[in-house]
Parts: sequence; C-alpha cells; structure tokens
Amino acid sequence: MQSAPTVPLVAIACGGTGGHLFPGLAVADVLARNGCAISLLVSPKEVDQQAVQSVAGMEVLTLPAVGLVDGRIGPFLRGFWQSYRAAKQRFKARPPQAVLAMGGFTSAPPILAGSGVGAATFFMRPIPFPAGPIAGSRLSSMRLSSRFLRQHGDCTATR
Repeated sequence: MQSAPTVPLVAIACGGTGGHLFPGLAVADVLARNGCAISLLVSPKEVDQQAVQSVAGMEVLTLPAVGLVDGRIGPFLRGFWQSYRAAKQRFKARPPQAVLAMGGFTSAPPILAGSGVGAATFFMRPIPFPAGPIAGSRLSSMRLSSRFLRQHGDCTATR
C-alpha cells in the first residue's frame, strides 16, 4: 500500500527588518500556493509582529533574536542562543524539509537548527549591503553573518 504524500514544510527565517521580512513573506506566499506548509521565523520587532498579523495559513514563530547594536555582544549572543534553542525545539517536533534564511539577525539560529535535523538549508540576501554614514557596525555584523551562513548553508544567493 502506498503511503499518503506528505506536505513539505519550509521554514523561512525572515525577520528583523522590512528588507528581510517582506521578501520572505513573498517567497512564503509562492511556496504555500504550490503546496508547501510554511513556518515563518520572525523577530519580536514591531514591523515583524504587525506584518505577520495578516498572514493566514502559516505557522509563525517569534524568535527572541536581537540585532548587534553599538557593539553590545551580550544581548546579541543571548538572543542567538535562545533563538537557536526555540528553533531546535520546533524543528524536533516537526522537522522542515528546508530552511530558508533571508538574511538579518534571525537567520543563523534556524539554519543551525535546521541542519541539525537534516533539512536542506538556503541563504538568500534580498537586499544589498548598506553604504553611507549609517553603515558602521551594521556592515561588519552583516558581513560576519553572511560569511557564517555561506559556510553553513547548502545554497547561497546574494544580491
């Protein structure tokens, strides 16, 4: 007897800024229309929380991740560890077939947790690196996270 086909689950880490969130929501919409179950992993920031209120038919997990601001590594590392544990717990309960990270500070913990359960991992950066007077520490933290994700992901696409 043939087993019933399962709906593939794709986890999309897309929170932190609108530049990561809204492209992630667009990808999620296309995947959902093509038969995938979607789990969105977002930050507690207001932009994320407001945007996901209108999402229907998708699981939403708010990760306690925070960005690296003014070199304050403690809150960043604490948020990273707690986000990794939350994603790992969720993925153990229902392993995704794939984890897509859209860049930003919510990306690395789900990629690590997803690779731990055998999910294919993908990194897509929909926005370019910042330039100008506000780039500062953001640029170095973005380069660091991009380098990390490229080393630990199965496939990387950057703009």
